[in-house]
Amino acid sequence: MYENINRIKDKDEKEEFGKILVDAINRKLKLGYSPFEVEYEDFQEPKTWTLGQGLNYFKQKLTERGLRKRSIQSYQSVLRMLNKNLATVLHKDISTINKTHIQAALSGNEWGNTTYNNNITFVKAIFNYLIDHEVLKENPAARIKPLPETITKHKYFDGPTWDRIKRTAPPDLLDFILFMYHTGTRPNEARQIKYEHIKGDQMLIPAVISKNRKDGHIPISKYIQDKYGKGKGFIFGTSVNYFNQKFQEVKKELKLDKDYTLYSIKATRAVHLAQDGASPYAIQQLFRHHSLDVTQRYLRGLGLTINREAVEKGIRF
Repeated sequence: MYENINRIKDKDEKEEFGKILVDAINRKLKLGYSPFEVEYEDFQEPKTWTLGQGLNYFKQKLTERGLRKRSIQSYQSVLRMLNKNLATVLHKDISTINKTHIQAALSGNEWGNTTYNNNITFVKAIFNYLIDHEVLKENPAARIKPLPETITKHKYFDGPTWDRIKRTAPPDLLDFILFMYHTGTRPNEARQIKYEHIKGDQMLIPAVISKNRKDGHIPISKYIQDKYGKGKGFIFGTSVNYFNQKFQEVKKELKLDKDYTLYSIKATRAVHLAQDGASPYAIQQLFRHHSLDVTQRYLRGLGLTINREAVEKGIRF
């Protein structure tokens, strides 16, 4: 291994180059290089990644991993945040990035504790991916602890208020309310359901109208089967604000708090299910939460613990 050293004519310069060459060869040997197995020209030291290169590598691989569109968007949002808040160290060796850097990047945002904790999860996942692909060895976010989350109470209707709403609501609004109540659908989903989506004791909620953008089948009560089991086209088929405006009139008449919304119907069903002992898993299936953890957080927001089956239970009408 001469590296063209004989082209150097000056003795001192040649000697200096020789020292550098010896040092380089020794470093190669320590990294596993063997002159008997590979040509020197073919050997490359492991690449030193900058933080910016690592984040960009993760971004390039996002669409190849079969993630949901929503997950990809969340990762892209977190990547933008990291690139912005860590702009001064993007050029640095990624292995020099530590907990302090990540903590500062996360703290530079006006987030609530829940959003903060969600973004910690994404940041940790990004660096874990880079570890798996040998871009770095340690996760700089690994020891960052989540912040305590304050449970936000969902508004639901107590018994007397629920009865007053059913007595006061005009017929078309009452039908809409009871449909949401029985099916656990959101207002924008319920108004786009068609008769054709109801098959026996199941109802399809198509991806195009579902909040999670996935087709979902839910069990339905006998009330829904009997009332909507036959027909064609949209069951309700109204504009976005039609039932909301009608509900506002009922709220005004009953002098209800402004925090009550059509979404309170779903929360009310959850309370009734809890009172009748439905299980969290049954609630997850009915409300189409993507995990039991989401369902548990939702129930804790109502101050509830649930433990039995759900479809025909918890119905008040």
